[in-house]
Amino acid sequence: MTLKHADTVDHYVYDRVTVAAPFDRISDVYRLVTPPDVILVNENFGDTNEFAFDVRQSKRDDFLKSLAARRLTPR
Repeated sequence: MTLKHADTVDHYVYDRVTVAAPFDRISDVYRLVTPPDVILVNENFGDTNEFAFDVRQSKRDDFLKSLAARRLTPR
């Protein structure tokens, strides 16, 4: 009876993908964020700007294709 009335909670499995981008491409990086599929978890600005994303495993290939289309480099 308890399980019938329990709320359903979605849990996703993520892969961490790090992306390098120059300053003039940062807006392209931010456009990659599409929760809950792609979540920006860290930004590191410097000589090379690096961004860490958690990407749902089921969306990883699409994310990497999106990076290639934008000519951004995964690390």
